[in-house]
Amino acid sequence: MGDASRERAALGRAARKKRRDLDLSQEAVARRGDVHVNLVGRLERGLNVETETLFRVLRGLGISWTDLAPLVNAELGPSESAHG
Repeated sequence: MGDASRERAALGRAARKKRRDLDLSQEAVARRGDVHVNLVGRLERGLNVETETLFRVLRGLGISWTDLAPLVNAELGPSESAHG
């Protein structure tokens, strides 16, 4: 798995964890972020999504990129997050 794939997977895991911590369904995040629910699922599965989709999902979660970044780094682990 390439670096970009690992990073997307970590981003997806972090977004899913945050959503679950907030006790939100994918549908609720999609509604709040004005994005199709399938795109929330794509992001959470670590698939490629457009930047606009990422920010809409973040809006649906009620967080900013700076809130999610530490969670992504934690998912990557110490050696992986240092690459960036």
